Amino acid sequence: MSAPTLFARLREQLRPTPGEKGFRYAAGVRGVVIAVTVLLCGLFFPRWTEEVPPEWSPPPDQLGKRWQGPLVRAEYPFVVRKPEEVYQQELRRALDTVYPVFLWRPYQRAELERQLEATLDSLSAASFAGILEPRSREEDSGGLRRRWFVRAVLELLMELGQRYIIDVPKGTLGAEQVAVRRAPFLQRTVRVEEVLDSSEALSVLQALIGRRFAPPIQELAFAVAPHLLRPTLFYSAELTEALRAAARWNVPRTWGIVRAGEVIVAPGDVVTDTTIAKLRSYANARLLQRGKRWGIEACLLYTSPS
Repeated sequence: MSAPTLFARLREQLRPTPGEKGFRYAAGVRGVVIAVTVLLCGLFFPRWTEEVPPEWSPPPDQLGKRWQGPLVRAEYPFVVRKPEEVYQQELRRALDTVYPVFLWRPYQRAELERQLEATLDSLSAASFAGILEPRSREEDSGGLRRRWFVRAVLELLMELGQRYIIDVPKGTLGAEQVAVRRAPFLQRTVRVEEVLDSSEALSVLQALIGRRFAPPIQELAFAVAPHLLRPTLFYSAELTEALRAAARWNVPRTWGIVRAGEVIVAPGDVVTDTTIAKLRSYANARLLQRGKRWGIEACLLYTSPS
């Protein structure tokens, strides 16, 4: 048989014997102790609304008018909280300045050349028969015609690769500008009109091929080059969200601090949004201060020796 636990032994020690009856075991005493505990806990919460004079809450139509109430001076320092609608407006303006972040990855000539050679090898010989065939034995010895075609297509793609080609449809951006991150500490802002999505980039590529090549080489370029087209800007949700979080953090919820003894509003002052915010914050601070004072007194009363 296992030994009893510490909790079981303590419970047995505190359990009264069948014949033991005392004042502290009475049900009425236990009820009074519970009621007193609940009452004292309630003293920790402020509930004295009479501490806020009604003249401290001017109606909205008083905005811009002269203060007709008494002089209000801060008895203790408090924080002036912005109205929620003001904070939300400032937050929206801050988030509107955060643009989607794209990482810049330009074309690599060696990589493009490998892909182009592989694409040419995979094309059906019957589809473009004779286009790249040498016209003389001199060309046949070194493959000059094919090398010329590869070099021309590479130059065209490298030229297009200097453009900003995004990997998402332009209509999904929802912003007038995008942020291009070229390096960890090198970023610039670009207008949406300056970037291309995949469909626009394909149209630009086809226009370049039409100007650079003549038939029948043009048909071969139309068949090969689109397979090598890829974005140069890649959307980074992580960096975008990090900038948005930083923008939220930089929007304060307060208008500063009013120090003890500072005049909040005096007769004749123009009532502004800041004035109303100060009065409301001071009223809340008075309630909290009164509740804190009563809570401390209740705590001292509850813990004082009898």
